[in-house]
Amino acid sequence: MQHKYFIFFLLGTVISCKAKIVETKYDNGNVRERYEVDDKALKHGKFEAFYDNGKLREVATYDHSIIINKKSIYRLDGTLEIEENYDAKGLLQGSYIVYYPNGTSPHIVRKYKDNMIQGILMVFYPDGKIKEDVTVKDNEENGPFTEYFHNGAVQWKGTYRNGTNEYGDLFEYDSLGNMLKKMLCDTMAVCRTVWKPDTKNPTPPTQ
Repeated sequence: MQHKYFIFFLLGTVISCKAKIVETKYDNGNVRERYEVDDKALKHGKFEAFYDNGKLREVATYDHSIIINKKSIYRLDGTLEIEENYDAKGLLQGSYIVYYPNGTSPHIVRKYKDNMIQGILMVFYPDGKIKEDVTVKDNEENGPFTEYFHNGAVQWKGTYRNGTNEYGDLFEYDSLGNMLKKMLCDTMAVCRTVWKPDTKNPTPPTQ
């Protein structure tokens, strides 16, 4: 059954002007969304969204219908899940953080420029140690990447091209830092082993 939303217009007292607050509700009477509007009924000011049990789901700020500044998204249990940042034009700009279920430890950290993921994307273990870093350009993984063991040692090192397609030299290591193999990946992301530590060729290649 589709929710029937009841809209209430409440006049709030503000020192310099009369702020109008809009609420939409779930069928059970709990607030679904609460936000301020301008004289054209556009979202302007604080915005809040809630789960149907009344728990906070989202907090953001609008400027005449354009989302600006920080937006926070919460899980049903109240822990912080995602933090986004927007510029004055409503474009994703700067850091974007996805948190582990505890709501405090970053899981994925990426950066936006004009609504596009750019730069180094980082993935972390729950205790904060780095798990992976990869270069991203225009929303695609494009450039060097490194994957790490929990002890900080490098596990894989190579280059992505046009997404998660390995290209060029690809190295694998054990948790003690010893090279296990070197692979060479072609333009179709097909990789073949070109070196392994055997008696015929014991010296690791240049990384």
